[in-house]
Amino acid sequence: MKLSGPLAVRSSGYLPWLGLLCIWAAFAFAVSCIHPANLFGLTQDDSIYFSSAKALAQGKGYVLPSFPGTPPATKYPEFYPWILSWVWRWNPSFPANLTDAIAVNVAFGIFFITAIFLFMRGLKGMSDQEVLILTAFCALHPEVVFYAGCLLSDLPFAAFALTAIVMIEMTSGNEVDDRGSIVSGISAGLGMLTRALGAPVALGIVISLVLRRRWRQTALFCGSLAPFLGATAWRFILSRPALPPASAAAATNLGWTQTWSYYTSYVGDWKQGVPNFAVFTAMLKDNAISFLRAPAEYFVSRSPEAHPLVVATLIGLVTLLLVKGIIRLVHYFGLRCFHWVLTVYLLTAIFWNYALASRFLVPFLPLFVAAVWVEGKESLKLIHRTLREHRPVAERVVAVTLALVFVFIAGRSVRSQARMWEVAAGRSQERASLLPDKRSAYAWMARSTESNARVVAYEDATLYLYSARQAVRPVTFPTVVAYNPQALATVLYHTPDVARAIGADYWLVSDDDYQFEWRDAYRGYKVRVSELEKALPLAFISQSGRVKIYDLSCIRKGSSSCLGAQASPRGPSGGESGIGSKPSGLAHGLGEE
Repeated sequence: MKLSGPLAVRSSGYLPWLGLLCIWAAFAFAVSCIHPANLFGLTQDDSIYFSSAKALAQGKGYVLPSFPGTPPATKYPEFYPWILSWVWRWNPSFPANLTDAIAVNVAFGIFFITAIFLFMRGLKGMSDQEVLILTAFCALHPEVVFYAGCLLSDLPFAAFALTAIVMIEMTSGNEVDDRGSIVSGISAGLGMLTRALGAPVALGIVISLVLRRRWRQTALFCGSLAPFLGATAWRFILSRPALPPASAAAATNLGWTQTWSYYTSYVGDWKQGVPNFAVFTAMLKDNAISFLRAPAEYFVSRSPEAHPLVVATLIGLVTLLLVKGIIRLVHYFGLRCFHWVLTVYLLTAIFWNYALASRFLVPFLPLFVAAVWVEGKESLKLIHRTLREHRPVAERVVAVTLALVFVFIAGRSVRSQARMWEVAAGRSQERASLLPDKRSAYAWMARSTESNARVVAYEDATLYLYSARQAVRPVTFPTVVAYNPQALATVLYHTPDVARAIGADYWLVSDDDYQFEWRDAYRGYKVRVSELEKALPLAFISQSGRVKIYDLSCIRKGSSSCLGAQASPRGPSGGESGIGSKPSGLAHGLGEE
């Protein structure tokens, strides 16, 4: 394939490719260092993906096998679970096959790293040494390594999205190669089948091609994309609303309707979470701030021991550097494909009611790294020139001050990366310490309960994979609870609704349940569960006492005494008000706990 254009890849020399192989190896080693199998079940998405993959491998179709009634899986696109289904076909033994599944994700990580390498290597003026340094920074970034270790669609999606962008830019010169446009269209299509946010990536590419009047490329790209777009549309046309496995009386209860929407429909979940204009505007404001801060936080993360003013200043300086770098790239190359894709992507993602900015922006990490590097180089050249040319004292003082600022930012960046590594490793260790207790509870469930027993448990799909017992989360927290204490109190009041709706037999409670939800939601849930536990008979307790299983036969019979000390739907007592509080820990990246 003959390549040209602003991202024309240099073909001379094999040493850069040897360097890339070393980065691949370092990346795989880094993933192994965080013991990724410990992280399984942390996000719930991973266990749902993997349980649906098991159903696909067994010929049961794309369903939620862990959910009572086994409804169709209508929330997530099918492609990633389909890929994981081959792991089950290869090795149907769980949890032994987790290692194989993680290896698949690492392979997608290598795919993403290769796309980063091509992107960096195509930037004119970037030496091979710089390309390898920046590629290694992206590959070994704790955020990238963490998502490689989780069975999530983030890295496969990032690989497809960045490849689509790179292939378009590599073939956008005077001599256009048709194959690049076709590969780009296929890659964008696979991205759409992996995550819903693949659609704005494809749209951004089309906009960039149309504005540059690349009609042939546009036609080839759209033609290659069409089958995937058709498959996505056909899935929506054929999909039918699943019938909730709840009794007529319980199916209308608030706790159940919120949970049912959470599992089966992004649209339904969005409506539940954003019920009015006030919440909508507050959410947009928070999302805008989050997406504005997130690129800088890849370099300088928030730290609890640092003064808020220092953190805000650092993030502001890095953001300024990053924005100037993006503008400089526009000056060098004009408005290119990656600029338009990022714009359309942000305009879409900002409306997401769970817009986790640092996670959503992983596909654009190489653009941010390149922008900071390019602008940093230019600034350092200016500082060096000022100091060498005997400029006036005032200018030299400013240059020295700027140099010290750069040194300080670089030092904080190194410290931030180290801290994010500590957080990732710490989460893995926390999970490992609790895993024996959870596995003993799952083993008891498989051994001591009927095969049709139903359970409420925070890690519901994980429980299903270990014990073959269907389960649902006891409660879900819609977005509105972050902005309205009364809404949070109401949701907590309806905590028993899901157990009643599905006729649950048992309730599994673990110390780390809801740890990564909004802080007030986590605290309120712990209080609510402690109230319910007082009236529920204990069926199992782990050796350390950190995992318990309660018998819910009285709740299924409708006994009011099961509710224990009745909570009233008032605001949470004590602590923060809940207004504007954010999901903690993982939900906002590895840089914040």
